[in-house]
Amino acid sequence: MLQLDMSAVQRWGGLLADEAEAIARRVEPAVAAQQVDVLNQIRDDAPERTGVIKGSVRPTGKGMNRWVRVGGKKAFYARFHEFGTRKMRARPFVRPNADGGVFTEFEERVDDALARGPIYD
Repeated sequence: MLQLDMSAVQRWGGLLADEAEAIARRVEPAVAAQQVDVLNQIRDDAPERTGVIKGSVRPTGKGMNRWVRVGGKKAFYARFHEFGTRKMRARPFVRPNADGGVFTEFEERVDDALARGPIYD
């Protein structure tokens, strides 16, 4: 009869799960800060004619799953500003703030969070 000792594999599995949780705890503040920055940039660039679109910019989610939502029942036309129509050119205010330098800054925040010391003492 062949027996395999799997206790080491189980122990490593537990250590890896602990490490993943520790990394998530350290990176989560960077994700939250990035959400606030993107939200503020989108809100600053949103159309101001009536203020409805600007007022519809809101944060959602929590932890590592965060979004910035724009539009809603009152501001359903936000998508027309962003993507345009057959009769109106696009005037994007969301996509420019979700590309480029925003991600460079986010990468720096995550790198800083991960460089703040060892996960295990």
